[in-house]
Amino acid sequence: MNQQREVIYSLRQFALEGGEELKAEALHMVEAAVERLADGLVAEFDDPAQWDRALFETEFLQKFLIAVPGVTDPTVIHNRDDLVRAAQQAAREGFQAKLDNLKGMEKDVEAQLGAQAGSVRLGERALSRFMLGVIDEKWKDHLYDLDQLREGIYYRSWGQKDPLVEYKTEAFEMFKGLMSDVENTFAEGWFKDWWRNMPIEIAVPGGAPGAPAALRPPARTLTGPAGGQPGGGGRRPAPVVATKPAADGLITSNEPARTPRTATPEPAFARNPYAGVGRNDPCPCGSGKKFKKCHGAA
Repeated sequence: MNQQREVIYSLRQFALEGGEELKAEALHMVEAAVERLADGLVAEFDDPAQWDRALFETEFLQKFLIAVPGVTDPTVIHNRDDLVRAAQQAAREGFQAKLDNLKGMEKDVEAQLGAQAGSVRLGERALSRFMLGVIDEKWKDHLYDLDQLREGIYYRSWGQKDPLVEYKTEAFEMFKGLMSDVENTFAEGWFKDWWRNMPIEIAVPGGAPGAPAALRPPARTLTGPAGGQPGGGGRRPAPVVATKPAADGLITSNEPARTPRTATPEPAFARNPYAGVGRNDPCPCGSGKKFKKCHGAA
Protein backbone atom coordinates (compact mmCIF):
# COMPACT_ATOMS: atom_id res chain seq x y z
CA MET A 1 0.00 0.00 0.00
CA ASN A 2 2.83 2.40 0.80
CA GLN A 3 4.38 1.72 -2.60
CA GLN A 4 1.08 2.52 -4.30
CA ARG A 5 0.87 5.81 -2.40
CA GLU A 6 4.41 6.71 -3.45
CA VAL A 7 3.57 6.17 -7.13
CA ILE A 8 0.40 8.26 -6.92
CA TYR A 9 2.05 11.03 -4.94
CA SER A 10 4.92 11.19 -7.43
CA LEU A 11 2.37 11.65 -10.22
CA ARG A 12 0.68 14.41 -8.25
CA GLN A 13 4.06 16.05 -7.74
CA PHE A 14 4.61 16.13 -11.51
CA ALA A 15 1.23 17.81 -11.90
CA LEU A 16 1.88 20.35 -9.15
CA GLU A 17 5.36 21.35 -10.29
CA GLY A 18 4.41 21.83 -13.94
CA GLY A 19 7.04 22.61 -16.55
CA GLU A 20 8.45 20.24 -19.13
CA GLU A 21 8.27 17.26 -16.76
CA LEU A 22 4.50 17.66 -16.52
CA LYS A 23 4.20 17.86 -20.30
CA ALA A 24 6.36 14.73 -20.70
CA GLU A 25 4.28 12.80 -18.16
CA ALA A 26 1.03 13.88 -19.79
CA LEU A 27 2.32 12.84 -23.21
CA HIS A 28 3.39 9.48 -21.78
CA MET A 29 -0.16 8.91 -20.51
CA VAL A 30 -1.57 9.74 -23.92
CA GLU A 31 0.82 7.39 -25.72
CA ALA A 32 0.12 4.57 -23.25
CA ALA A 33 -3.64 4.96 -23.66
CA VAL A 34 -3.38 4.97 -27.46
CA GLU A 35 -1.17 1.87 -27.45
CA ARG A 36 -3.61 0.11 -25.13
CA LEU A 37 -6.49 0.82 -27.50
CA ALA A 38 -4.47 -0.46 -30.47
CA ASP A 39 -3.60 -3.66 -28.62
CA GLY A 40 -7.23 -4.21 -27.73
CA LEU A 41 -8.30 -3.80 -31.35
CA VAL A 42 -5.75 -6.15 -32.91
CA ALA A 43 -6.15 -8.77 -30.16
CA GLU A 44 -9.40 -9.93 -31.75
CA PHE A 45 -7.65 -10.97 -34.97
CA ASP A 46 -4.97 -13.57 -35.63
CA ASP A 47 -3.92 -12.14 -39.00
CA PRO A 48 -3.62 -8.45 -40.02
CA ALA A 49 -5.34 -9.41 -43.25
CA GLN A 50 -8.49 -9.98 -41.19
CA TRP A 51 -8.43 -6.57 -39.49
CA ASP A 52 -11.59 -4.52 -39.56
CA ARG A 53 -9.71 -1.36 -40.50
CA ALA A 54 -12.83 0.77 -40.76
CA LEU A 55 -13.60 -0.17 -37.16
CA PHE A 56 -10.06 0.77 -36.10
CA GLU A 57 -10.44 4.18 -37.71
CA THR A 58 -13.78 4.74 -35.98
CA GLU A 59 -12.49 3.66 -32.56
CA PHE A 60 -9.57 6.09 -32.60
CA LEU A 61 -11.85 8.91 -33.72
CA GLN A 62 -14.49 8.19 -31.10
CA LYS A 63 -12.09 7.57 -28.23
CA PHE A 64 -9.46 10.25 -28.77
CA LEU A 65 -10.72 12.34 -31.71
CA ILE A 66 -7.58 11.51 -33.70
CA ALA A 67 -7.33 10.39 -37.32
CA VAL A 68 -4.62 7.75 -37.81
CA PRO A 69 -3.02 8.15 -41.26
CA GLY A 70 -3.06 4.96 -43.32
CA VAL A 71 -5.09 2.94 -40.82
CA THR A 72 -7.43 1.77 -43.59
CA ASP A 73 -4.61 1.06 -46.07
CA PRO A 74 -2.95 -2.38 -45.67
CA THR A 75 -0.01 -1.21 -47.80
CA VAL A 76 0.82 1.48 -45.23
CA ILE A 77 0.12 -0.25 -41.91
CA HIS A 78 1.12 -3.89 -42.06
CA ASN A 79 1.12 -5.05 -38.45
CA ARG A 80 0.50 -4.14 -34.83
CA ASP A 81 3.72 -2.14 -34.44
CA ASP A 82 2.92 -0.03 -37.51
CA LEU A 83 -0.52 0.70 -36.09
CA VAL A 84 0.86 1.72 -32.68
CA ARG A 85 3.51 4.00 -34.21
CA ALA A 86 1.02 5.73 -36.50
CA ALA A 87 -1.57 6.15 -33.75
CA GLN A 88 0.95 7.51 -31.24
CA GLN A 89 2.31 9.97 -33.79
CA ALA A 90 -1.21 11.22 -34.51
CA ALA A 91 -1.85 11.51 -30.76
CA ARG A 92 1.37 13.47 -30.20
CA GLU A 93 0.42 15.91 -32.93
CA GLY A 94 -3.08 16.31 -31.52
CA PHE A 95 -1.71 16.80 -28.01
CA GLN A 96 0.67 19.51 -29.17
CA ALA A 97 -2.09 21.18 -31.19
CA LYS A 98 -4.13 21.59 -28.01
CA LEU A 99 -1.17 23.19 -26.24
CA ASP A 100 -0.47 25.47 -29.22
CA ASN A 101 -4.10 26.58 -29.18
CA LEU A 102 -3.82 27.48 -25.50
CA LYS A 103 -0.52 29.23 -26.21
CA GLY A 104 -2.28 31.52 -28.64
CA MET A 105 -4.93 32.25 -26.04
CA GLU A 106 -2.19 33.11 -23.53
CA LYS A 107 -0.97 35.89 -25.81
CA ASP A 108 -4.49 37.26 -26.19
CA VAL A 109 -5.02 37.30 -22.43
CA GLU A 110 -1.66 38.92 -21.73
CA ALA A 111 -2.34 41.56 -24.38
CA GLN A 112 -5.72 42.42 -22.86
CA LEU A 113 -4.58 42.49 -19.24
CA GLY A 114 -1.26 44.15 -19.96
CA ALA A 115 1.57 44.19 -17.44
CA GLN A 116 -0.64 43.12 -14.54
CA ALA A 117 -1.22 39.70 -16.15
CA GLY A 118 2.36 38.48 -16.06
CA SER A 119 2.66 35.01 -17.59
CA VAL A 120 -0.72 33.27 -17.42
CA ARG A 121 0.56 29.89 -18.72
CA LEU A 122 -2.85 28.57 -19.71
CA GLY A 123 -1.54 25.35 -21.22
CA GLU A 124 0.51 24.39 -18.18
CA ARG A 125 -2.29 25.27 -15.78
CA ALA A 126 -4.83 23.34 -17.82
CA LEU A 127 -2.63 20.24 -17.83
CA SER A 128 -1.93 20.54 -14.13
CA ARG A 129 -5.53 21.10 -13.08
CA PHE A 130 -6.92 18.33 -15.26
CA MET A 131 -4.28 15.75 -14.33
CA LEU A 132 -4.70 16.43 -10.61
CA GLY A 133 -8.45 16.03 -10.94
CA VAL A 134 -8.17 12.68 -12.71
CA ILE A 135 -5.55 11.29 -10.31
CA ASP A 136 -7.42 12.34 -7.18
CA GLU A 137 -10.77 11.01 -8.38
CA LYS A 138 -9.39 7.63 -9.43
CA TRP A 139 -7.25 7.30 -6.28
CA LYS A 140 -10.27 7.85 -4.01
CA ASP A 141 -12.22 5.21 -5.94
CA HIS A 142 -9.28 2.83 -5.60
CA LEU A 143 -9.08 3.33 -1.82
CA TYR A 144 -12.78 2.56 -1.51
CA ASP A 145 -12.35 -0.61 -3.59
CA LEU A 146 -9.47 -1.68 -1.35
CA ASP A 147 -11.69 -1.21 1.71
CA GLN A 148 -14.31 -3.44 0.13
CA LEU A 149 -11.68 -6.06 -0.69
CA ARG A 150 -10.28 -5.93 2.85
CA GLU A 151 -13.69 -6.46 4.43
CA GLY A 152 -14.36 -9.67 2.53
CA ILE A 153 -10.90 -11.13 2.04
CA TYR A 154 -10.93 -13.29 5.16
CA TYR A 155 -13.66 -15.47 3.70
CA ARG A 156 -10.95 -16.81 1.39
CA SER A 157 -9.56 -18.77 4.34
CA TRP A 158 -12.58 -21.05 4.05
CA GLY A 159 -11.13 -22.19 0.74
CA GLN A 160 -7.74 -22.97 2.34
CA LYS A 161 -6.19 -19.79 0.96
CA ASP A 162 -4.01 -17.31 2.82
CA PRO A 163 -6.07 -14.08 3.09
CA LEU A 164 -2.94 -11.91 3.28
CA VAL A 165 -1.45 -13.38 0.10
CA GLU A 166 -4.80 -13.10 -1.65
CA TYR A 167 -5.17 -9.48 -0.58
CA LYS A 168 -1.71 -8.47 -1.78
CA THR A 169 -2.21 -10.22 -5.12
CA GLU A 170 -5.59 -8.68 -5.83
CA ALA A 171 -4.55 -5.25 -4.55
CA PHE A 172 -1.63 -5.26 -6.98
CA GLU A 173 -3.88 -6.19 -9.90
CA MET A 174 -6.33 -3.48 -8.87
CA PHE A 175 -3.50 -0.95 -8.78
CA LYS A 176 -2.43 -1.86 -12.31
CA GLY A 177 -6.02 -1.32 -13.37
CA LEU A 178 -6.00 2.03 -11.57
CA MET A 179 -2.95 3.24 -13.49
CA SER A 180 -4.47 2.18 -16.81
CA ASP A 181 -7.70 3.92 -15.86
CA VAL A 182 -5.85 7.13 -15.01
CA GLU A 183 -4.04 7.09 -18.36
CA ASN A 184 -7.17 6.31 -20.36
CA THR A 185 -9.30 8.90 -18.59
CA PHE A 186 -6.68 11.62 -18.86
CA ALA A 187 -6.06 10.99 -22.57
CA GLU A 188 -9.72 10.79 -23.52
CA GLY A 189 -10.69 13.77 -21.37
CA TRP A 190 -7.84 15.93 -22.63
CA PHE A 191 -8.72 15.37 -26.27
CA LYS A 192 -12.48 15.71 -25.79
CA ASP A 193 -13.02 18.17 -22.96
CA TRP A 194 -9.77 20.05 -22.75
CA TRP A 195 -11.35 23.53 -23.02
CA ARG A 196 -13.63 22.83 -20.04
CA ASN A 197 -10.65 21.90 -17.88
CA MET A 198 -8.49 24.94 -18.56
CA PRO A 199 -7.75 27.18 -15.56
CA ILE A 200 -10.84 29.07 -14.49
CA GLU A 201 -9.01 31.55 -12.28
CA ILE A 202 -6.23 34.04 -12.92
CA ALA A 203 -5.28 36.23 -10.00
CA VAL A 204 -5.15 39.85 -11.14
CA PRO A 205 -3.79 42.43 -8.68
CA GLY A 206 -6.55 44.82 -7.66
CA GLY A 207 -9.18 42.97 -9.67
CA ALA A 208 -10.05 43.36 -13.35
CA PRO A 209 -12.96 45.20 -14.93
CA GLY A 210 -13.97 42.14 -16.90
CA ALA A 211 -12.89 38.72 -18.02
CA PRO A 212 -10.72 38.79 -21.16
CA ALA A 213 -12.44 37.61 -24.30
CA ALA A 214 -9.99 34.72 -24.58
CA LEU A 215 -11.35 33.34 -21.32
CA ARG A 216 -14.97 33.72 -22.33
CA PRO A 217 -15.98 30.58 -24.28
CA PRO A 218 -19.45 30.90 -25.79
CA ALA A 219 -22.31 29.01 -24.17
CA ARG A 220 -22.31 25.53 -25.61
CA THR A 221 -23.12 21.93 -24.92
CA LEU A 222 -20.41 19.41 -25.68
CA THR A 223 -21.78 16.09 -26.89
CA GLY A 224 -18.86 13.83 -27.65
CA PRO A 225 -19.13 10.24 -28.89
CA ALA A 226 -19.22 8.95 -25.32
CA GLY A 227 -22.22 11.13 -24.56
CA GLY A 228 -20.62 13.54 -22.11
CA GLN A 229 -18.01 12.85 -19.48
CA PRO A 230 -14.66 11.20 -20.26
CA GLY A 231 -14.78 7.47 -20.00
CA GLY A 232 -18.45 7.12 -20.99
CA GLY A 233 -21.25 7.26 -18.47
CA GLY A 234 -23.80 8.65 -20.90
CA ARG A 235 -24.20 11.99 -19.12
CA ARG A 236 -24.32 15.17 -21.17
CA PRO A 237 -22.60 18.22 -19.69
CA ALA A 238 -24.75 21.27 -19.12
CA PRO A 239 -24.10 24.36 -21.23
CA VAL A 240 -21.24 26.44 -19.86
CA VAL A 241 -21.77 30.18 -19.74
CA ALA A 242 -19.08 32.75 -19.02
CA THR A 243 -19.83 35.12 -16.18
CA LYS A 244 -18.45 38.38 -14.88
CA PRO A 245 -15.42 38.35 -12.56
CA ALA A 246 -15.80 37.61 -8.88
CA ALA A 247 -15.55 40.41 -6.42
CA ASP A 248 -12.16 39.33 -5.11
CA GLY A 249 -10.42 39.94 -8.45
CA LEU A 250 -10.36 36.32 -9.67
CA ILE A 251 -11.42 35.93 -13.26
CA THR A 252 -13.87 33.08 -13.68
CA SER A 253 -14.78 31.61 -17.05
CA ASN A 254 -16.91 28.52 -16.62
CA GLU A 255 -19.24 29.10 -13.70
CA PRO A 256 -22.92 28.71 -14.66
CA ALA A 257 -25.00 31.85 -14.63
CA ARG A 258 -27.06 32.21 -11.48
CA THR A 259 -30.43 33.87 -11.00
CA PRO A 260 -30.75 35.86 -7.75
CA ARG A 261 -33.06 34.19 -5.31
CA THR A 262 -34.98 35.61 -2.39
CA ALA A 263 -33.73 34.07 0.81
CA THR A 264 -36.30 31.93 2.58
CA PRO A 265 -36.14 31.41 6.33
CA GLU A 266 -34.95 28.03 7.46
CA PRO A 267 -37.29 26.07 9.73
CA ALA A 268 -36.36 26.17 13.38
CA PHE A 269 -36.09 22.40 13.54
CA ALA A 270 -35.32 20.05 10.66
CA ARG A 271 -36.03 16.35 10.82
CA ASN A 272 -32.94 14.17 10.51
CA PRO A 273 -33.55 12.05 7.38
CA TYR A 274 -30.97 9.51 8.52
CA ALA A 275 -32.31 8.93 12.02
CA GLY A 276 -32.25 5.25 12.89
CA VAL A 277 -29.79 4.28 10.12
CA GLY A 278 -26.99 2.05 11.45
CA ARG A 279 -23.38 2.89 10.60
CA ASN A 280 -22.94 -0.38 8.69
CA ASP A 281 -26.31 -0.19 6.92
CA PRO A 282 -26.50 0.79 3.23
CA CYS A 283 -26.74 4.56 2.84
CA PRO A 284 -30.37 5.63 2.12
CA CYS A 285 -29.13 7.92 -0.67
CA GLY A 286 -28.74 4.88 -2.94
CA SER A 287 -24.99 5.23 -3.56
CA GLY A 288 -24.36 1.59 -2.65
CA LYS A 289 -21.86 2.58 0.03
CA LYS A 290 -22.19 1.93 3.73
CA PHE A 291 -23.75 4.77 5.68
CA LYS A 292 -20.54 5.39 7.65
CA LYS A 293 -18.61 5.85 4.39
CA CYS A 294 -21.20 8.09 2.77
CA HIS A 295 -23.59 10.54 4.45
CA GLY A 296 -22.71 9.16 7.87
CA ALA A 297 -19.05 10.16 7.49
CA ALA A 298 -19.81 13.66 8.70
